[in-house]
Amino acid sequence: MLALQHWLEAIDPRHCYGQNLQFYYDKWLHCQSEQPFFYWLDVGEGKGVDLVEECPRVKLQQQCIKYLGLLERTTYEVVVEDGKFIY
Repeated sequence: MLALQHWLEAIDPRHCYGQNLQFYYDKWLHCQSEQPFFYWLDVGEGKGVDLVEECPRVKLQQQCIKYLGLLERTTYEVVVEDGKFIY
């Protein structure tokens, strides 16, 4: 079962790093906003929130995960032949 931070990362349209997103998600939970989390974060009431101590917004925006498509993954594929990793 994926931890919450990994679900957040996977469903985030920009795929911000989940551990960073978790700080903002916790802030959103405690502010009792009626806006959905990602709307709150990107364009809503939380757009100006900058958690400098935990995760500055610039870090949140810079540390994103790139999910590779099927063709992109082939560049990094490693196979095992005769007990050896072949790149």
